[in-house]
Amino acid sequence: MKFRFDFEKTICAAAHVLDCNGGTMDFLHLIKILYWSDKKALIDWGRTITGDRMMAMPQGPALKELNSLIHGDSKHIIQNPWNAHVGELYARSSDHPKKKRYITLLKKPGRDLLSEVERKVLDEGNKMFARMPYAILIKTVHNKEYFPEWNKPRGANQPIDPIRILSAACKSPDQIQKIEADLAHHGFVNRFLGSLVFGLTVLSW
Repeated sequence: MKFRFDFEKTICAAAHVLDCNGGTMDFLHLIKILYWSDKKALIDWGRTITGDRMMAMPQGPALKELNSLIHGDSKHIIQNPWNAHVGELYARSSDHPKKKRYITLLKKPGRDLLSEVERKVLDEGNKMFARMPYAILIKTVHNKEYFPEWNKPRGANQPIDPIRILSAACKSPDQIQKIEADLAHHGFVNRFLGSLVFGLTVLSW
């Protein structure tokens, strides 16, 4: 089961959560909020908000491309646009022994591509995790009761199969198969429309 990463929606989602926290927050909290929001969207709607790949990392589940963007090591051309909207700073915190890495919103996206229900899910994730002390956050995301899809990776980070999330949420095989079929159809339509727009652009030249 694969999703199409949507960079613009990811920036909108990150900007929304940051804006809810005064424009600045610890990077790990941001990652967990967006992961949880994508997970809830997958269970509720059969799709995610960002389309990012879910990964099992030592500090719990995360979104692969979001994690790379935050750490400044994305191999794609989207790193520079991300840096134009989101910056970083380091500061000490009462609940962490070392200086924490904070993410700060430099500029809001020009367009808000989030739907009302997507913002509602992000707000729910923010309410759950944003004020959670660092140690409790780590303990929570390592708890198999809340995140049964996560296993601590040995060596390299490991992908999390969305089917595991759906199965753990008691989705039946028929429901999962329908979600896969809907995703495949949605992907086909997007590719068709993309090629159509490209063709019209070429003709216009």
